[in-house]
Amino acid sequence: MKATKLLVLSLFCMGKMYAVGIDSIQTHVEGNRIKVLVEWSGYGCYHPTDSVILDDTSGEVRIYRTETVPECDMVTHNTDSFYVKQGAFDELKIQLYKRSMSGGTDEMPTYGDYFLTDNKTLRLRETVYFPTGTIWTEVTTNLLDESYCAINTYEVAGDTTINETDYRKILLNGTPLYALREQDDKVYLMSLEQKQERLAYDFAWEIGKTLYYQFLESAADEYMPMCTLQEISQVQLMDGQYYDYAGGCIRGIGGEGGIFEHMLPQPTNGDQTCLLCFSRNHTLVYRNEEYPDCQSCAKNDTNRGHVETPSPVRFADNVFYFSFAQQGARYLTIYNSTGSKVLSRNIEGMASLPINGLGKGVYHYQITGSGSYGGTFICL
Repeated sequence: MKATKLLVLSLFCMGKMYAVGIDSIQTHVEGNRIKVLVEWSGYGCYHPTDSVILDDTSGEVRIYRTETVPECDMVTHNTDSFYVKQGAFDELKIQLYKRSMSGGTDEMPTYGDYFLTDNKTLRLRETVYFPTGTIWTEVTTNLLDESYCAINTYEVAGDTTINETDYRKILLNGTPLYALREQDDKVYLMSLEQKQERLAYDFAWEIGKTLYYQFLESAADEYMPMCTLQEISQVQLMDGQYYDYAGGCIRGIGGEGGIFEHMLPQPTNGDQTCLLCFSRNHTLVYRNEEYPDCQSCAKNDTNRGHVETPSPVRFADNVFYFSFAQQGARYLTIYNSTGSKVLSRNIEGMASLPINGLGKGVYHYQITGSGSYGGTFICL
Protein backbone atom coordinates (compact mmCIF):
# COMPACT_ATOMS: atom_id res chain seq x y z
CA MET A 1 0.00 0.00 0.00
CA LYS A 2 1.33 3.40 -0.94
CA ALA A 3 2.24 5.54 2.05
CA THR A 4 0.23 8.73 2.35
CA LYS A 5 2.26 11.91 2.43
CA LEU A 6 0.99 14.87 4.38
CA LEU A 7 1.66 18.50 3.65
CA VAL A 8 1.10 20.69 6.70
CA LEU A 9 0.25 24.30 5.96
CA SER A 10 0.55 26.57 8.98
CA LEU A 11 -0.79 30.10 8.81
CA PHE A 12 0.75 32.15 11.62
CA CYS A 13 -1.50 35.14 12.08
CA MET A 14 -0.83 37.97 14.49
CA GLY A 15 -4.00 39.66 15.65
CA LYS A 16 -6.71 39.98 18.25
CA MET A 17 -8.09 36.95 20.05
CA TYR A 18 -11.06 36.45 17.73
CA ALA A 19 -12.00 33.42 15.63
CA VAL A 20 -9.84 32.87 12.59
CA GLY A 21 -10.95 30.23 10.12
CA ILE A 22 -10.42 28.74 6.69
CA ASP A 23 -13.25 29.72 4.38
CA SER A 24 -12.32 27.74 1.26
CA ILE A 25 -9.50 25.90 -0.48
CA GLN A 26 -9.18 25.86 -4.24
CA THR A 27 -6.78 24.05 -6.55
CA HIS A 28 -5.75 24.80 -10.12
CA VAL A 29 -3.69 22.49 -12.33
CA GLU A 30 -0.97 24.44 -14.13
CA GLY A 31 1.18 22.17 -16.24
CA ASN A 32 2.84 19.67 -13.89
CA ARG A 33 2.10 21.78 -10.80
CA ILE A 34 -0.95 22.31 -8.61
CA LYS A 35 -1.63 25.80 -7.32
CA VAL A 36 -3.39 25.78 -3.94
CA LEU A 37 -5.28 28.87 -2.80
CA VAL A 38 -6.32 29.10 0.86
CA GLU A 39 -8.96 31.72 1.62
CA TRP A 40 -9.34 32.59 5.29
CA SER A 41 -10.84 35.36 7.41
CA GLY A 42 -9.99 36.78 10.80
CA TYR A 43 -10.07 39.83 12.96
CA GLY A 44 -7.43 42.42 12.09
CA CYS A 45 -5.63 43.75 9.02
CA TYR A 46 -2.61 41.99 7.60
CA HIS A 47 0.38 42.65 5.40
CA PRO A 48 0.70 40.65 2.17
CA THR A 49 2.52 37.38 2.75
CA ASP A 50 5.90 38.03 4.42
CA SER A 51 7.39 34.66 3.45
CA VAL A 52 6.46 31.12 2.46
CA ILE A 53 8.77 28.33 3.65
CA LEU A 54 8.48 24.81 2.24
CA ASP A 55 10.35 21.95 3.87
CA ASP A 56 10.84 19.38 1.11
CA THR A 57 11.73 16.70 3.65
CA SER A 58 8.79 17.00 6.02
CA GLY A 59 6.38 18.48 3.50
CA GLU A 60 5.54 21.33 5.87
CA VAL A 61 4.62 24.72 4.44
CA ARG A 62 4.52 27.84 6.60
CA ILE A 63 2.96 31.08 5.46
CA TYR A 64 3.81 34.01 7.71
CA ARG A 65 1.48 37.00 8.00
CA THR A 66 1.89 40.15 10.05
CA GLU A 67 -0.86 42.45 11.30
CA THR A 68 -0.52 45.94 9.81
CA VAL A 69 -2.47 47.92 12.43
CA PRO A 70 -2.74 46.42 15.92
CA GLU A 71 -6.08 48.09 16.52
CA CYS A 72 -7.61 47.35 13.12
CA ASP A 73 -11.16 46.87 14.37
CA MET A 74 -12.61 44.79 11.55
CA VAL A 75 -12.80 41.32 10.07
CA THR A 76 -10.75 40.92 6.89
CA HIS A 77 -10.65 38.24 4.23
CA ASN A 78 -7.26 36.99 3.09
CA THR A 79 -5.84 34.61 0.48
CA ASP A 80 -2.53 32.73 0.52
CA SER A 81 -1.27 30.52 -2.30
CA PHE A 82 1.54 28.08 -2.98
CA TYR A 83 2.50 25.39 -5.49
CA VAL A 84 3.08 21.66 -5.11
CA LYS A 85 4.32 19.28 -7.77
CA GLN A 86 1.62 17.13 -9.36
CA GLY A 87 1.66 13.72 -7.66
CA ALA A 88 4.04 14.73 -4.86
CA PHE A 89 1.40 14.46 -2.11
CA ASP A 90 -1.76 12.43 -1.74
CA GLU A 91 -3.39 14.98 0.55
CA LEU A 92 -2.72 18.26 2.29
CA LYS A 93 -3.43 18.74 5.98
CA ILE A 94 -3.98 22.46 6.23
CA GLN A 95 -3.80 23.94 9.71
CA LEU A 96 -4.62 27.54 10.57
CA TYR A 97 -2.93 29.06 13.61
CA LYS A 98 -3.37 32.39 15.37
CA ARG A 99 -0.92 34.19 17.59
CA SER A 100 -2.45 35.45 20.84
CA MET A 101 -1.80 39.08 21.76
CA SER A 102 -2.55 38.66 25.45
CA GLY A 103 -3.44 35.85 27.79
CA GLY A 104 -2.53 33.90 30.85
CA THR A 105 -5.56 31.63 31.21
CA ASP A 106 -6.34 28.15 29.89
CA GLU A 107 -8.74 29.66 27.39
CA MET A 108 -6.28 32.30 26.22
CA PRO A 109 -2.64 31.18 25.84
CA THR A 110 0.32 33.26 26.86
CA TYR A 111 1.22 36.22 24.68
CA GLY A 112 3.32 35.16 21.73
CA ASP A 113 2.09 31.56 21.63
CA TYR A 114 0.34 30.10 18.61
CA PHE A 115 -2.82 28.06 18.87
CA LEU A 116 -4.83 26.07 16.34
CA THR A 117 -8.06 27.75 15.28
CA ASP A 118 -9.04 25.67 12.26
CA ASN A 119 -7.86 22.75 10.18
CA LYS A 120 -8.98 21.07 6.96
CA THR A 121 -7.74 18.14 4.91
CA LEU A 122 -7.59 18.55 1.14
CA ARG A 123 -7.47 15.40 -0.98
CA LEU A 124 -5.41 15.91 -4.12
CA ARG A 125 -6.11 13.93 -7.26
CA GLU A 126 -2.88 12.60 -8.70
CA THR A 127 -4.39 12.00 -12.13
CA VAL A 128 -4.56 14.75 -14.71
CA TYR A 129 -7.29 13.46 -16.99
CA PHE A 130 -5.72 14.69 -20.22
CA PRO A 131 -1.94 15.06 -19.68
CA THR A 132 0.39 15.85 -22.56
CA GLY A 133 0.83 12.70 -24.64
CA THR A 134 -2.76 11.48 -24.26
CA ILE A 135 -3.91 9.90 -27.53
CA TRP A 136 -7.26 8.56 -28.63
CA THR A 137 -8.82 7.37 -31.88
CA GLU A 138 -12.43 7.60 -33.02
CA VAL A 139 -14.19 5.96 -35.95
CA THR A 140 -16.99 7.60 -37.93
CA THR A 141 -19.26 5.50 -40.14
CA ASN A 142 -22.47 6.33 -41.97
CA LEU A 143 -25.84 4.64 -41.60
CA LEU A 144 -26.77 5.52 -45.19
CA ASP A 145 -23.45 4.60 -46.82
CA GLU A 146 -21.88 1.38 -45.55
CA SER A 147 -18.69 2.02 -47.54
CA TYR A 148 -17.88 5.26 -45.68
CA CYS A 149 -15.40 5.14 -42.81
CA ALA A 150 -13.04 7.71 -41.29
CA ILE A 151 -10.50 7.13 -38.50
CA ASN A 152 -9.51 10.27 -36.60
CA THR A 153 -6.60 10.50 -34.16
CA TYR A 154 -6.50 13.09 -31.37
CA GLU A 155 -3.39 13.93 -29.37
CA VAL A 156 -2.76 16.25 -26.41
CA ALA A 157 0.44 17.92 -27.55
CA GLY A 158 1.91 20.43 -25.12
CA ASP A 159 1.10 23.69 -23.37
CA THR A 160 -0.09 26.96 -24.84
CA THR A 161 -1.28 30.27 -23.36
CA ILE A 162 -4.47 31.96 -24.56
CA ASN A 163 -5.77 35.16 -22.99
CA GLU A 164 -3.23 34.74 -20.15
CA THR A 165 -4.67 31.30 -19.31
CA ASP A 166 -2.69 28.06 -19.60
CA TYR A 167 -4.10 25.35 -21.86
CA ARG A 168 -2.92 22.12 -23.50
CA LYS A 169 -3.21 21.86 -27.27
CA ILE A 170 -5.21 19.08 -28.94
CA LEU A 171 -4.23 17.94 -32.42
CA LEU A 172 -6.62 16.28 -34.87
CA ASN A 173 -4.64 14.09 -37.27
CA GLY A 174 -1.59 16.24 -36.55
CA THR A 175 -3.30 19.64 -36.95
CA PRO A 176 -4.01 21.89 -33.92
CA LEU A 177 -7.77 22.10 -33.40
CA TYR A 178 -8.66 22.61 -29.72
CA ALA A 179 -7.20 23.85 -26.43
CA LEU A 180 -8.04 22.17 -23.14
CA ARG A 181 -7.65 22.96 -19.47
CA GLU A 182 -8.72 21.28 -16.24
CA GLN A 183 -9.82 22.82 -12.96
CA ASP A 184 -11.60 21.37 -9.92
CA ASP A 185 -12.51 18.09 -11.68
CA LYS A 186 -13.93 19.99 -14.65
CA VAL A 187 -12.61 19.82 -18.22
CA TYR A 188 -12.94 22.91 -20.41
CA LEU A 189 -12.52 22.93 -24.19
CA MET A 190 -11.81 25.82 -26.54
CA SER A 191 -11.91 25.87 -30.33
CA LEU A 192 -8.70 27.53 -31.55
CA GLU A 193 -10.75 29.17 -34.27
CA GLN A 194 -13.53 30.61 -32.10
CA LYS A 195 -11.41 31.29 -28.98
CA GLN A 196 -14.29 30.71 -26.57
CA GLU A 197 -14.03 28.25 -23.67
CA ARG A 198 -16.89 25.90 -22.85
CA LEU A 199 -17.47 23.18 -20.24
CA ALA A 200 -16.91 19.67 -21.64
CA TYR A 201 -17.12 17.48 -18.53
CA ASP A 202 -17.72 17.64 -14.81
CA PHE A 203 -15.97 14.60 -13.34
CA ALA A 204 -16.95 15.36 -9.72
CA TRP A 205 -19.53 12.58 -9.58
CA GLU A 206 -21.93 11.76 -6.79
CA ILE A 207 -25.33 10.05 -6.69
CA GLY A 208 -28.19 12.47 -7.36
CA LYS A 209 -26.03 15.11 -8.99
CA THR A 210 -26.99 16.48 -12.41
CA LEU A 211 -24.02 16.85 -14.72
CA TYR A 212 -23.93 19.71 -17.23
CA TYR A 213 -21.96 20.55 -20.35
CA GLN A 214 -21.96 23.25 -23.05
CA PHE A 215 -22.04 23.24 -26.82
CA LEU A 216 -18.91 24.79 -28.29
CA GLU A 217 -21.02 27.36 -30.12
CA SER A 218 -23.42 28.10 -27.23
CA ALA A 219 -23.63 31.28 -25.21
CA ALA A 220 -21.26 31.50 -22.23
CA ASP A 221 -24.12 31.07 -19.72
CA GLU A 222 -25.99 28.34 -21.61
CA TYR A 223 -25.64 24.87 -20.08
CA MET A 224 -27.17 21.56 -21.12
CA PRO A 225 -27.94 18.67 -18.74
CA MET A 226 -25.88 15.60 -19.59
CA CYS A 227 -27.51 13.25 -17.07
CA THR A 228 -28.60 12.90 -13.46
CA LEU A 229 -26.52 10.29 -11.66
CA GLN A 230 -29.07 7.81 -10.36
CA GLU A 231 -26.55 4.96 -10.36
CA ILE A 232 -22.76 4.74 -10.77
CA SER A 233 -21.28 1.40 -11.77
CA GLN A 234 -17.64 0.42 -12.24
CA VAL A 235 -15.86 -1.08 -15.22
CA GLN A 236 -12.37 -2.55 -15.42
CA LEU A 237 -10.40 -1.22 -18.38
CA MET A 238 -7.27 -2.26 -20.25
CA ASP A 239 -4.89 -0.86 -17.62
CA GLY A 240 -6.42 -3.11 -14.97
CA GLN A 241 -7.95 -0.19 -13.05
CA TYR A 242 -11.64 0.25 -12.21
CA TYR A 243 -13.41 3.38 -13.44
CA ASP A 244 -16.78 4.90 -12.57
CA TYR A 245 -19.27 4.49 -15.40
CA ALA A 246 -22.70 6.04 -16.00
CA GLY A 247 -24.84 6.77 -19.04
CA GLY A 248 -22.26 5.83 -21.66
CA CYS A 249 -19.60 7.99 -20.00
CA ILE A 250 -16.41 6.83 -18.29
CA ARG A 251 -15.29 9.12 -15.49
CA GLY A 252 -11.87 10.56 -16.30
CA ILE A 253 -12.10 9.69 -20.01
CA GLY A 254 -15.44 10.80 -21.46
CA GLY A 255 -18.20 9.57 -23.72
CA GLU A 256 -17.98 6.29 -25.63
CA GLY A 257 -19.64 8.10 -28.53
CA GLY A 258 -16.56 10.30 -28.99
CA ILE A 259 -14.75 12.37 -26.36
CA PHE A 260 -16.05 15.78 -27.47
CA GLU A 261 -18.78 14.78 -29.94
CA HIS A 262 -21.52 15.84 -27.50
CA MET A 263 -20.33 19.46 -27.77
CA LEU A 264 -20.73 19.59 -31.55
CA PRO A 265 -23.88 19.93 -33.71
CA GLN A 266 -25.45 16.53 -34.19
CA PRO A 267 -25.01 15.24 -37.77
CA THR A 268 -28.05 14.94 -40.00
CA ASN A 269 -26.39 12.99 -42.82
CA GLY A 270 -26.28 9.62 -41.04
CA ASP A 271 -22.76 9.92 -39.59
CA GLN A 272 -22.17 8.16 -36.29
CA THR A 273 -18.98 8.25 -34.20
CA CYS A 274 -17.61 6.08 -31.43
CA LEU A 275 -14.42 5.89 -29.39
CA LEU A 276 -11.96 3.21 -30.50
CA CYS A 277 -8.99 3.53 -28.12
CA PHE A 278 -7.75 5.86 -25.40
CA SER A 279 -4.12 5.97 -24.24
CA ARG A 280 -2.83 8.00 -21.28
CA ASN A 281 0.69 8.18 -19.83
CA HIS A 282 1.89 5.74 -22.53
CA THR A 283 -0.63 3.14 -21.35
CA LEU A 284 -3.60 1.83 -23.32
CA VAL A 285 -6.52 2.49 -20.98
CA TYR A 286 -9.58 1.84 -23.16
CA ARG A 287 -10.23 -0.23 -26.27
CA ASN A 288 -13.63 -0.67 -27.89
CA GLU A 289 -14.25 -4.42 -27.80
CA GLU A 290 -16.57 -4.22 -30.82
CA TYR A 291 -13.53 -3.53 -33.01
CA PRO A 292 -10.41 -5.68 -33.54
CA ASP A 293 -7.87 -2.87 -32.97
CA CYS A 294 -7.41 0.90 -32.68
CA GLN A 295 -7.48 1.61 -36.43
CA SER A 296 -10.29 -0.60 -37.78
CA CYS A 297 -13.43 0.49 -39.58
CA ALA A 298 -15.11 -2.93 -39.49
CA LYS A 299 -16.59 -4.35 -36.32
CA ASN A 300 -15.89 -7.85 -35.10
CA ASP A 301 -18.16 -10.32 -36.87
CA THR A 302 -19.78 -11.92 -33.84
CA ASN A 303 -22.12 -14.08 -35.95
CA ARG A 304 -19.41 -15.94 -37.83
CA GLY A 305 -16.67 -15.74 -35.23
CA HIS A 306 -14.09 -13.90 -37.30
CA VAL A 307 -13.08 -10.35 -38.22
CA GLU A 308 -13.92 -8.85 -41.59
CA THR A 309 -11.23 -6.33 -42.57
CA PRO A 310 -12.08 -4.40 -45.73
CA SER A 311 -8.63 -2.76 -45.79
CA PRO A 312 -5.68 -5.04 -46.70
CA VAL A 313 -3.55 -3.14 -44.17
CA ARG A 314 -3.97 -3.53 -40.41
CA PHE A 315 -1.83 -2.35 -37.48
CA ALA A 316 -1.96 -3.98 -34.04
CA ASP A 317 0.53 -4.36 -31.18
CA ASN A 318 3.23 -2.47 -33.10
CA VAL A 319 3.00 -4.83 -36.10
CA PHE A 320 1.71 -4.13 -39.62
CA TYR A 321 -0.30 -6.97 -41.22
CA PHE A 322 -0.80 -7.13 -44.97
CA SER A 323 -3.43 -9.16 -46.84
CA PHE A 324 -3.20 -7.92 -50.43
CA ALA A 325 -5.39 -9.84 -52.86
CA GLN A 326 -2.87 -9.45 -55.69
CA GLN A 327 0.90 -9.61 -55.78
CA GLY A 328 2.91 -6.57 -56.80
CA ALA A 329 5.65 -4.18 -55.77
CA ARG A 330 4.66 -1.97 -52.84
CA TYR A 331 6.54 0.58 -50.77
CA LEU A 332 5.73 1.60 -47.17
CA THR A 333 6.63 5.07 -45.84
CA ILE A 334 6.01 6.16 -42.25
CA TYR A 335 5.91 9.77 -41.03
CA ASN A 336 5.81 11.12 -37.48
CA SER A 337 3.21 13.60 -36.21
CA THR A 338 5.26 16.56 -37.53
CA GLY A 339 5.43 15.11 -41.06
CA SER A 340 9.06 13.94 -40.99
CA LYS A 341 9.86 10.60 -42.63
CA VAL A 342 11.02 8.08 -40.02
CA LEU A 343 10.93 4.77 -41.93
CA SER A 344 10.64 3.44 -45.49
CA ARG A 345 10.56 -0.19 -46.56
CA ASN A 346 9.86 -2.38 -49.60
CA ILE A 347 7.04 -4.72 -48.47
CA GLU A 348 6.56 -6.83 -51.60
CA GLY A 349 5.56 -10.36 -50.61
CA MET A 350 5.43 -9.56 -46.87
CA ALA A 351 2.59 -10.80 -44.66
CA SER A 352 3.64 -8.78 -41.60
CA LEU A 353 6.20 -6.19 -40.56
CA PRO A 354 7.11 -5.45 -36.90
CA ILE A 355 7.71 -1.76 -36.27
CA ASN A 356 10.61 -1.53 -33.84
CA GLY A 357 12.59 1.48 -32.77
CA LEU A 358 9.84 4.07 -33.11
CA GLY A 359 9.01 6.07 -30.00
CA LYS A 360 5.56 6.16 -28.47
CA GLY A 361 3.18 8.46 -30.34
CA VAL A 362 1.06 9.03 -33.43
CA TYR A 363 2.36 8.13 -36.89
CA HIS A 364 1.01 8.28 -40.42
CA TYR A 365 1.73 5.69 -43.12
CA GLN A 366 1.47 5.60 -46.89
CA ILE A 367 1.72 2.57 -49.17
CA THR A 368 2.40 3.13 -52.87
CA GLY A 369 2.88 0.83 -55.83
CA SER A 370 0.23 -1.74 -56.73
CA GLY A 371 -2.58 0.20 -55.07
CA SER A 372 -2.36 3.14 -52.69
CA TYR A 373 -3.29 3.01 -49.01
CA GLY A 374 -2.77 5.37 -46.11
CA GLY A 375 -3.78 5.94 -42.52
CA THR A 376 -2.75 6.72 -38.96
CA PHE A 377 -1.55 4.38 -36.21
CA ILE A 378 -0.37 4.63 -32.59
CA CYS A 379 2.84 3.15 -31.20
CA LEU A 380 2.48 2.28 -27.52
